[in-house]
Amino acid sequence: MAKAGCQQEAGMWTDALETFGRIPMFAMDGPTRTEVVTSMLSCLYMSGRYEEFMTTVDEAMLTGIFGDKLCADLESYLASNPIKSRSEDVALLLSAVPGFGHFYAGKPVQGLGHLALNGAVIAAGIASFCSGLYVCAFLGGGMVLARTHTGNSASAVKAVAEYNSEAQRKRCEAVLGMVMLQDSELH
Repeated sequence: MAKAGCQQEAGMWTDALETFGRIPMFAMDGPTRTEVVTSMLSCLYMSGRYEEFMTTVDEAMLTGIFGDKLCADLESYLASNPIKSRSEDVALLLSAVPGFGHFYAGKPVQGLGHLALNGAVIAAGIASFCSGLYVCAFLGGGMVLARTHTGNSASAVKAVAEYNSEAQRKRCEAVLGMVMLQDSELH
């Protein structure tokens, strides 16, 4: 446990997790087991492994590592604060109209930027075509639009992934705060 603690203090979250994973939990008393799980949760949170964090919380609740009061508080919090995630597929579909995928992801400024950029490319292509500059319309409008529109779609999907990750991070932060508070009250 001392080694894992040193790794944790040094910010070596993944190494600390591996070390904690080798500790035989079945041989510990209740408070020590709770302390180890709390440290593991801290490492998972700091390393951005939010799915594993929530799995570990669920396992700790099911196995009785956390006390009844904390389990009840966590269940109440998790039930009343579900993650409102967004779908990457919906963002991709909405990005057929440049910027709409970003609006869906909660990034309106980026959405307006993509809408303006793609709108300008379309306008330039149409102006070139109407002026009889067909090659220019194809190269300047069509090919550039293919590039900017593809970038718009990829950026919208990335924005949704960031939105979902941030929602998970906030939820894990609140859960970790509750666990740490309970752990500090035991000591």
